[in-house]
Amino acid sequence: MAWVGQRLIADLKSAPLRNILAGLVSGLLLLGENISAGLLIYGNVLSPYLASGLAALLISTACLNFFAVNRRGLPYGLATPDSRIYSLLAVIAAAISQSEALADTRMLGVTLLIYWVVATACIGVALWLMGRCGIGEWLRYIPYPVVGGFLAATGWLLLTGGLNVALGFKISGATLERLWSVDSAAKILVAVVFGLLLWQLGTRSKRVWITPVLLLAGLVGAQLVRVGLGYSLAEAAQFGWFLPPLAPRIVFFWDWPRIPGIDWALLLPQIALIPVLILLAAISLTLNLSSLENVEKRELDLNQELQRTGLANLIMLPFGGFSPGLLSGSRSTLNRLAGASTPLAAGVAAVLMLIAIALGDLASWLCKPILAGLLVNIGLVYIDRWVFRSIRLLPQREYWVTIAILGISIVGGFLEAITAGIIFSSLTFVVSYCRAPAIRSMATGAYLHSNIERVETQQSILRRRGAVLQVVSLQGYLFFGTARRIVSTVRDRLQQSKVSINLVLLDYQAVTGADSSTAEVFSRFAVELQAQSIQLWVAAIASDYQKPLRPFLQLLPEHQQFPDLNTALQAAEAKLLDQYARRPKSLPFALLLPELLALPDDCDVPLQFWQRSQLKDGEVLYQQGDRADTIYWLERGELHLQATEAWDARQVLAGSPCGELAFLRGDTQPQTAIAVGRCMVYGLNRAALTELEASYPTVAIALYRWLLHRQSEQLQDQQLRQHYLQA
Repeated sequence: MAWVGQRLIADLKSAPLRNILAGLVSGLLLLGENISAGLLIYGNVLSPYLASGLAALLISTACLNFFAVNRRGLPYGLATPDSRIYSLLAVIAAAISQSEALADTRMLGVTLLIYWVVATACIGVALWLMGRCGIGEWLRYIPYPVVGGFLAATGWLLLTGGLNVALGFKISGATLERLWSVDSAAKILVAVVFGLLLWQLGTRSKRVWITPVLLLAGLVGAQLVRVGLGYSLAEAAQFGWFLPPLAPRIVFFWDWPRIPGIDWALLLPQIALIPVLILLAAISLTLNLSSLENVEKRELDLNQELQRTGLANLIMLPFGGFSPGLLSGSRSTLNRLAGASTPLAAGVAAVLMLIAIALGDLASWLCKPILAGLLVNIGLVYIDRWVFRSIRLLPQREYWVTIAILGISIVGGFLEAITAGIIFSSLTFVVSYCRAPAIRSMATGAYLHSNIERVETQQSILRRRGAVLQVVSLQGYLFFGTARRIVSTVRDRLQQSKVSINLVLLDYQAVTGADSSTAEVFSRFAVELQAQSIQLWVAAIASDYQKPLRPFLQLLPEHQQFPDLNTALQAAEAKLLDQYARRPKSLPFALLLPELLALPDDCDVPLQFWQRSQLKDGEVLYQQGDRADTIYWLERGELHLQATEAWDARQVLAGSPCGELAFLRGDTQPQTAIAVGRCMVYGLNRAALTELEASYPTVAIALYRWLLHRQSEQLQDQQLRQHYLQA
């Protein structure tokens, strides 16, 4: 712990007064909230353990903030037992205390002790493991309505719990008669009015001093009323308006000899709620960190915070801190607004918690309905945020899921609400996912081409005949419902097409997964297409989901399965060209040039301007980034244009040019040209082009006309390809 003291001393030297004041302001609010939480948890039957319970809460807060002085990136961060967690702990404590098997109050204390220790340890270990395994980012994917329903239910527990704290008994059918007394009505009125006042003036205002001032004013005002009515502190405590003196008592925490006598069967139903506490802790920490990300205007490391919070909850156990705690978003923000710039403020708040434990006798000056107003305030904040305001933010279906989870939490309990939340969110996900398009885009072979640079006649054939190829790009996770919609959409396209489509290519590049039901649907579709003499090809099926698709893939020959879309397009284009092309694969350059430029028969072909060169296999014609000052024509062989992006890589076949677009733009070469086999290349540089313009203007004009036509077609192909990839 030496590093804690060194860090605090360093902060004390840097900006002492401002951080000390911020720590006092924040610590005062943390103290009030901890006392309110203690009253909520240790009420009625558990009142003998109020002093010990408050001590545990305050020790937890002190330990959490002492350990937080090394919090990187959030020097003003404050941690405290979270209201969402202790509201559920109050329900669990009430359930344990109401058991008839716990007639001995000492056994009740030991039973609670064991439960707090086990719950805090489980939460600490679970949060640390989540952060260690990198699950933090997955927590951000918890459905918004489920989170809203849980937090709205937390607000309801805090609101009703605050009223119970003010009254000193739980509101139920058996206690309705006691509500009609003047004393009970006055307590409820004070708690509700003070809670509304805090909600309207304190929570909604950015002035950090309003909430502490209101709290002090409420406590002082209660004392003035007590003095005016002539009641002593003991009499006011007897009537339930003020707390009794609470000397620090942590005796029952160390009553270990009674542990073997615990009725573990009694604890099992409550231990089943520990996963709920873990889930609430993870959700709460995620929400708190998200609110601080809005303050910081940057992304924070949730996994790191999960690990730090988990360790802090484990480390504080030997010191008597048995109340699970988290980094607080609202209190950290208030601490920052109060002027905190170093962890010194968190240290001051922690020291204030320890001082409060030592001065437990001063608790008799605290008014219970005023402290209950703090709980009412927090409950109103949650209900307002997740019930009333969310109606304008959420779609109607998601909003009613939130309300349903809230209702189930109130009537049934949190465990039932979590089950319902999982069911609701699963159904919502299925409905939403089924509505999402499973087909990213559809294009024919007339517009979508492979990366092979072909001669003009071959490109013309592909544009005229390519419509017989239908490319269907799939996306997302494929299951029975989406597979049926894919088949239905493709079937409609085949029926509506003006051209007789004889090849359907399914592109799985954007697919994230598939189940076995997809194979059944696609298998029936493959048989249906085969009966219509239509081939079905597949491309880019990842190894991760080849296993569930195996029954479907076994129906397709190997030559109809391709590792990527480009390879499949090359095969489809080769099939079309074999069927419709009526020319040799290559021509001598002396015959190729007049055909490309559409020169008249009587026009001379000035071959002297073109420089002839031979390349061996693997030899580089030009490098990526070289100055593009030459246009090349490939008479024989093949060139591979290597690029950073897979779709920018090209193949140049005999009879095709390369480098013409970069030449026209006066740019650098976007690829590296590598010879495949022995190649014969003709190049025309800028100096030779200038001489050609002067000596053979007709040929130069034909060359420019062809280059512009070539550029427009290639730009169109690039735009279509880019649209297909980004659709």
